Amino acid sequence: MGMGLKKHHAVYTSIMPLADLIITVALLVLHTPSAHAQSIVDVSPTRTLTTEQQSKRADLTDMGAVVLSGAGESLTLTYSSAAELLCGTGPLRTDGLGDPQDLIHFTLPSGENTARIDLSISSGWAPWTQQYYFSCLGPAGTRVEFGKVTFTPAKISTLLTAAVRHVGIREEFQVATTHTLRGYRITGIPLGALILLPCLLAVFVLRKWKKQQALLPCLAVLLIGMLLYQVWFSIDLLRFTSSHLARWNHDGTYESLGAVQSIAQEIRKESKQTGKAPSVFVCTSEPDFFTKALRYFLYPAAVSIAPEDVPVSNFIVVKNQPQWHEEKGILTCGRIEGPARRLQDFPDGTVLFATFP
Repeated sequence: MGMGLKKHHAVYTSIMPLADLIITVALLVLHTPSAHAQSIVDVSPTRTLTTEQQSKRADLTDMGAVVLSGAGESLTLTYSSAAELLCGTGPLRTDGLGDPQDLIHFTLPSGENTARIDLSISSGWAPWTQQYYFSCLGPAGTRVEFGKVTFTPAKISTLLTAAVRHVGIREEFQVATTHTLRGYRITGIPLGALILLPCLLAVFVLRKWKKQQALLPCLAVLLIGMLLYQVWFSIDLLRFTSSHLARWNHDGTYESLGAVQSIAQEIRKESKQTGKAPSVFVCTSEPDFFTKALRYFLYPAAVSIAPEDVPVSNFIVVKNQPQWHEEKGILTCGRIEGPARRLQDFPDGTVLFATFP
């Protein structure tokens, strides 16, 4: 069925590692490309950015975002773009927020095309109607036009394939303001519910039929299921804990916090040498969790992400901001520009600048 593009104000929470997907509300230009857009492009999305996509993203500009609503295994859309686009989409929860682990990433080639995107790759995909966050990055000044959008109903084979794929998706610990664990889901249904509900139904039916002797196997299945679930999670817990500790011991970075503690130490050292109280502006495309963490380590210093605070800031931290460069002592980062002295580069790619000589 054809679906019109629906504008919606939705924001990913601070658990999101991909902050460039925050809705700008400077939405995609939504027009219908010319009628001769005939070629169909089957897009193969991935759950993580490829190395090539990561290297290109730093030079691209946010083209805006929309929310699409529909049910289906794939999304088909017509579009026109003078340049290749790096796009992402993922289902939103009922509260309008999304889980970054549910995002899928893909590249749309330039030209006038009809692209078909496999949505079932997403760990949050379900066959019923969902809202999908959709955004693209492209070269600055690129004119992008989107036309008809349709969802292809899910087939039984797609449901089975997605179920098998979702079983293999590992739990990931998201370091954020609220530390979250997503739990294991299969086609949008929690795995715990898939184990618990059939067992409870069987117990109810057997008791009604007075088949007391059959209750024990049902309870055994339930207990075994709970045990296996905990074993499965414990393996994942060990895996991502080991990964986080290894990075911390190797280069002093911790998940999405990166080198925040080392950055705070460097700012304190510089401030002590100059005798000036630190005031920090963070230039980033991420949610404000990193900023909150830096504020914690620098308390009571002022740490802000508001551009109007730049004139009173004596330090600028550039973190995961694709649109920045420094040339001849002039720092351009997003919408700000001014003289700055490069102090230090950190292992997570964060760069610290001082605005004083």
